[in-house]
This record gives sequence, structure tokens and C-alpha cells, in this order.
Amino acid sequence: MGRTDDQYLKRLQARHRKASRKERSVILDEFVKTTGYHRKHAIAVLNGRRERVSGPIRRPRRRVYGAEEAGAIAILADLFDHICSKRLRAAMDVELPRLYKAGTLHVRPECYEKLLAVSPATMDRLRAGRQRMPGK
Repeated sequence: MGRTDDQYLKRLQARHRKASRKERSVILDEFVKTTGYHRKHAIAVLNGRRERVSGPIRRPRRRVYGAEEAGAIAILADLFDHICSKRLRAAMDVELPRLYKAGTLHVRPECYEKLLAVSPATMDRLRAGRQRMPGK
């Protein structure tokens, strides 16, 4: 956002404050077309309740798998002689219910349900101990 953008916004805000309801709609339409903002966000910016954003807003995804799942996958990988995650996934499909019922794998029921659904790629990330990169 350059200086001219800020000047344009200030002039538009001044016009918006003084305008009638019909004129405000026209100003809002112009601002939405110019900036590409969602209409409700544009109203908040014109009224001064929100700041302008320079790029897309990226919110990190919430984590699905935590330390308990990573620990359980490490135990399972050890049980299956550290086979690759694709083969571990196939082995888990067959053996995980038996290991859980026999008490070999001590995890909460919520963790067990997540282990039934975890993908091989996610298992690779959890086994490597890497976290997601910020902004991705």
C-alpha cells in the first residue's frame, strides 16, 4: 500500500461519511471493484473499523495430530521394524485393532480413531518430527 493508496482511501472515507445512503452504495461499489475486498470488509474499512490488508489473509490450519499420535506411530513403527509409512499404513489397517484390544498399544480412544485415519504422508511428517511450515 503506497502513499497514494492511503490518500485515496482517506478521501473516499470522507466522501463516504458525508454521502447519502444511495451515494454510499455507489462509493462502496466503486471501492469493492477497485480493491477486490468482500463487501462487508469494504464497509468496515470505509467506516474506519478495520485496517486495509496488503495481501491475502492466511490463517494456519488447526492441528489434527498431536504428541500422543506421534508417539503411538513411533511405537508402531518400532513394532513393525521401521518399515516405510505406506507399508506401515497397510499393516495398521490389519493389525491396529488387534494391538489396541490386546493392550499392546495404550492410547486414548480418540487417538485410536485418529490412527485409523492417518495418511502415510502425515505419518512421515510425524515420524520425522517436522512441523508444518508457517503460511502453508
